[in-house]
Amino acid sequence: MNSMTRCLPLLGSFVEIYIQADISDGELIKTSQKAFEVVKLIHHKMSFHDPLSELSAINKEAFNKSIKLSDMTTDVIGFALKLSTLTDGVFDITTAPLLMQNDQIPKHTDLQ
Repeated sequence: MNSMTRCLPLLGSFVEIYIQADISDGELIKTSQKAFEVVKLIHHKMSFHDPLSELSAINKEAFNKSIKLSDMTTDVIGFALKLSTLTDGVFDITTAPLLMQNDQIPKHTDLQ
């Protein structure tokens, strides 16, 4: 059995992928690259820090016009809202303004 751990800065943090399989190092690397590509796609669509992400478009424009979202983003937002309901609001995806105000995340002047 062969294993490998790889890490990349994504999603405003570090994403670590651990793979264990009966394959070569090269195949482990290819497999981890495929996994990182999925994470990069999520990062591109839903990053709070990327001004071109779908999430940033929601934050900038949704009060003013409809925003076309990918199924992936729609599913994640739907799941987050379900978690908020199940936790009686303890899990809350709408906290960015408060977190920016308290210097807990970077301030995006166009979102303030």
